[in-house]
Amino acid sequence: MSELSRPAKKLLILSPFVLSLLVIVGFWWTGSSSLLTTSFSSACICLGRLSGLLLVYTIMVQFLLMGRTAWIEKTFGLDKLSQLHAVNGFATLIFLVLHPTLLIIGYASLTRSNVVEQFLTFMTTYEGVFLASVAFLLLIVVILLSMSIVRKRLNYEFWYFAHLFTYLAVILAWGHQLAVGEDFGTRHVFVVFWYFLYTAVFGNFIFFRFLKPLYQSFTQQFVIENIVKENDQVLSLLIGGKKLERLHIQAGQFVMVRFLAKNLWWESHPFSVSKLPDGKNFRISIKQLGDFTRKLTRLSIGTTVIVEGPFGIFTPAEISQPKVLCIAGGIGITPIRALVEHCTQAKKNTVLLYSNSLPSEIVFQEELAQLAAHSSFTVHYVISQDPKYAGEKGRIDQRKIFKLVPDFKERDIYICGPWPMTKALISLLTALGVPRQQLHFEKFALG
Repeated sequence: MSELSRPAKKLLILSPFVLSLLVIVGFWWTGSSSLLTTSFSSACICLGRLSGLLLVYTIMVQFLLMGRTAWIEKTFGLDKLSQLHAVNGFATLIFLVLHPTLLIIGYASLTRSNVVEQFLTFMTTYEGVFLASVAFLLLIVVILLSMSIVRKRLNYEFWYFAHLFTYLAVILAWGHQLAVGEDFGTRHVFVVFWYFLYTAVFGNFIFFRFLKPLYQSFTQQFVIENIVKENDQVLSLLIGGKKLERLHIQAGQFVMVRFLAKNLWWESHPFSVSKLPDGKNFRISIKQLGDFTRKLTRLSIGTTVIVEGPFGIFTPAEISQPKVLCIAGGIGITPIRALVEHCTQAKKNTVLLYSNSLPSEIVFQEELAQLAAHSSFTVHYVISQDPKYAGEKGRIDQRKIFKLVPDFKERDIYICGPWPMTKALISLLTALGVPRQQLHFEKFALG
């Protein structure tokens, strides 16, 4: 059987999401939709029930999107799933507010009481509602903190502890769903489906987020074999282990790593693989940008590492043209370095434009020179903040692209660097007539 195309894979993966949504809406429609046209209070109650069901659905989707679920990630990529996670988070917030608000208004109108009295009635007489109210507050805190973390770029610790509350909220909210959910009642098929939904989602989440990486690391025994200081800001870690071929790392991919060392063991972070694995070890290269990466200078050879992945679709599998152009900015060279190595081995005509502020920030210069000496590979360095630099100065723009890579439209183009740079280059190359399917990039923002 021939392998499915990417669009076909996407449709296949999306089908259980769509089917589950249809089942949920279908059961609600057959059980509650008649209330929509009965009265104002009944309509509020009806829509309140629907928003509650959709709230659970969007929360389940959140767990699958960021649970590093392999059968989803291999087609969409974690960066795209991260973006969907943010959009779905807004939908979750909307349903979270609508669900209790509509029910309180609806039942208050129906019983001719005020909303405060109705709220207290729910809290004191309905099974599980008090705990669900605590879950409501926890989820509000998580969503607001998540928005603040993204906007203010707070550190990993804030993100980690904020999301722990999500697990607690799901546990607290479970009890009231079947106990007081009118759309369940005696409809045993829907109850079975609800149990199946939770089991399938959390089964996937626990397996891919916890069990698989623990088993993988236990059986393959990853350790740091060597530490190399590439420059004043970049460290390369050579990680070895048993049967590394089981990882199936492709050029351009990244792994999630957790170093079992003091003050580091509980944090897992993504780092690109900067050199093709040779069956004995693989390399990640890290720029010291924040609190976590600065701590890595304290790591020592022999430190045990838990490895998840690999992840990402920023790989040679996307190549459709006979020639390749890679554009890297700063530490964005890490996945590009491995891609270049793959392309040289495949004897593809490859050009690299590598931008940095200063010559001292260039990473892998000797390795890139060695690759260029034995293949159809050319590298051009572009320096933006050193007027005395003898080579290309300024930024990678239209003029430099026309000058250095005049046949750029005939190439697959891989871009990795700071997001403003990547976004500007995508807009420029699109305006210059490069087909969208020839542009490859990933925006790393993971949870």
